[in-house]
Amino acid sequence: MSNWPELIIPSPDQRTAELAETLNTSPVLAQLLINRQIELAEARWMLDPNPSMDWPRPAFCEDLQALFHKHQSARIAIFGDYDADGLSGTSVLSAFLTGAGFQVTAVLPTRSQGYGLNTQTLTRLAQDHSLLITVDCGISNAAEIAEAQQLGMDVIVTDHHGLPETLPTAAFILHPAVLQIPELDNLSGAGMAYWLTILLAPAFPDAPSPESLLDLAVIGTLADMTPLRGLNFGLAKCGLNAMRKTQRPGLIALAELKNVDLASLTEDDLTFRMIPMLNAAGRIDSPQPALDLLLADSAVTAQHLALKLQDMNTLRQEYCKDVLEDALQILSDHPPEDVIVLADAKWPHGVLGITCSQLVERFHKPVALLAIEGDLAKASIRSPKGYHVLQALQACDSLLLRYGGHEMAGGLTVRTQDIPAFSQAFAEACVAQQSNFQPSLRVEMEVNPQQLDLQVWESMRQLAPFGMGNPAPLFLSLNVGIKDLHPDRKSGTHLFGQLSNRTRLKGWQMWDDQLTQQSAFDLIYQLEQQSWKGRTNLELTLKKIRPHQQQSQSRPRSKADTVTVPLPKSGAKTKPDPNLSSKRTQDKPVSSLPELCCRGPAQWLDYRQRARIDFEHAVAYSPTLIQQLDARGSHWQTLLLDQPLSAAELALFNTIFAQIVLLPLRPLEPLPDFAFLAQWLQRMQNEDLQIRGLEDLQKYSDLSAQQAEISLRSLCELGLLAYDQDRYRVQYKNQPYDLRNSPFYQSALENWEQQAQLALNWQSLSFERLKSCLISQKGPS
Repeated sequence: MSNWPELIIPSPDQRTAELAETLNTSPVLAQLLINRQIELAEARWMLDPNPSMDWPRPAFCEDLQALFHKHQSARIAIFGDYDADGLSGTSVLSAFLTGAGFQVTAVLPTRSQGYGLNTQTLTRLAQDHSLLITVDCGISNAAEIAEAQQLGMDVIVTDHHGLPETLPTAAFILHPAVLQIPELDNLSGAGMAYWLTILLAPAFPDAPSPESLLDLAVIGTLADMTPLRGLNFGLAKCGLNAMRKTQRPGLIALAELKNVDLASLTEDDLTFRMIPMLNAAGRIDSPQPALDLLLADSAVTAQHLALKLQDMNTLRQEYCKDVLEDALQILSDHPPEDVIVLADAKWPHGVLGITCSQLVERFHKPVALLAIEGDLAKASIRSPKGYHVLQALQACDSLLLRYGGHEMAGGLTVRTQDIPAFSQAFAEACVAQQSNFQPSLRVEMEVNPQQLDLQVWESMRQLAPFGMGNPAPLFLSLNVGIKDLHPDRKSGTHLFGQLSNRTRLKGWQMWDDQLTQQSAFDLIYQLEQQSWKGRTNLELTLKKIRPHQQQSQSRPRSKADTVTVPLPKSGAKTKPDPNLSSKRTQDKPVSSLPELCCRGPAQWLDYRQRARIDFEHAVAYSPTLIQQLDARGSHWQTLLLDQPLSAAELALFNTIFAQIVLLPLRPLEPLPDFAFLAQWLQRMQNEDLQIRGLEDLQKYSDLSAQQAEISLRSLCELGLLAYDQDRYRVQYKNQPYDLRNSPFYQSALENWEQQAQLALNWQSLSFERLKSCLISQKGPS
């Protein structure tokens, strides 16, 4: 059972309901938009199934086109990175320029050659290429680009990585930070390469349209985990749309091999099923087969290359499994403290990044795994949120031969003899970063999982694709009962179960034997849609699970927050309040009432007939009158009636009272509505009110006993309150709900509506007609 950080749960506000109404969408989706600080105009654009993209066209566009015209009769070299982002961008430019009539050579280095340009490759390319374009690299290769220019090549850099101290002197540098064009900020290497085709397209009408290359560009966009906002979001969304209709033999062969239905492709299908196959080539050997697959022009060639990638991916999986087992064995003997730094000569460098991520997920610490290659070692580094890998490596600068990275990932080369010193320095740097950091986890909202259905799922998917900057929604549910909780049969490490409504849930690497000793759990999870044998269901994919705790670990909300978003019902079980009757008094059958003296039928009187009324032995009607009719029933002779009542009560009262006097109508008590219930939830949460039953609720409000009972019973049925340790506690706070989902509220509403109809009669009918109406009416059930 995983440890939980501090939970951050955004509080809903008036904008949620307003945005849902304006966009004609669900409150869940509206809350997601607000959580992401997406304003109305951007929301409309992101929710468009095919968002338009307004690409910037800088002043140097004509000069850039002129440079390509200059080299139209020569050969062009494209040098990309070895990962999926680099080969995706390389495939985009290769397809575009080849279609435009250029002679193109695409080059991807192996991991053993290292990241970025290298002198050996440049020397070879300079022999018969006059223009060099980098993809997803080059910004840190000032020396190598200067050498390429000395060898007679013009150079165009397309990159998005962090800027070095010295920029290269290339003919053009297409980099968001260098150009300072905000619209480009989130683009990956493939995105920058795609933008280059946008700039060139007007000058080369015979080239493929940039729109026809979206199915290639989306691969790098999702593979490189760049923020999915702005143009990058549009590129991802339109790219997935394009891939669903792709005719590229390579993508079709890859999808068939991974059992991916392209027609219903999601970002998860691409990110977790297809992209790992493309990345496997570069991790095991050369990335060239992956590039050849993307550019394949025949189904036979594509199928052959797809099978080759499958073999490489299988080998990659075996390597990853071996490295993970080795690492876990070491860590079991030497539990990690501040960071994890491990090295081994038999580990292949290409798979270390994947294992790093697995260890980070398990231990929540920065992880550096090093592959020792003689006197040198190459490392991949990953870290959880709250650390900054690149800054930590900069603190180790004197020990490293080469390094790079960003906030949550990095890589380095170090002398083997310096590994112990690096381990200590890296740990000290990471610990120093943690001095003022408190781990936290942001969830979208706290919900009852049984209210998350396919309709909610489809609403959420309007905001897809999800990824960095637009994360897949993460939900929190407290006090959840799980049925049939069990591990998987094969490994015994995965968790499976289902909710009471048969919604299935799963948690990878989450099984713990202690779970079987629990009856209720707190869950953090994402939603997945699963289809099997023609049936589509929603499943919960757990991210964290723990035994239910009375108080959720959430940051305090401001008392100024106002709950105005509707909240859904919950399946939370509640201990009944002894102060609440099991059913409304009006619904109690006559046969269960106390046996009282029968006098009836009663004499019915108009209140204006005062001289005939026995006021000395009179009692006014109240909803609790039946409970008071004990031995004193014989003392009371007259019932003073000033409101409608049920047929069951009326039948009883007509027999035990000598007189029933119709008084002027007392106004009906209004039912507690949503606005009232929401305000009370917020007040109970902010002021920590000690509500133990009806009397406490009445003490803090102006509610009658009947209104208080309706409020408590309805909120408990919806799962918004739970009776916990002799008091009511707010259970689910910020989710959409519907009072129609409370049977008790619906019954009370039906009763109130019938009473309202009787009240109209009370006001408009004569005494005799009203008496006849009351005696003959069936009353609310």
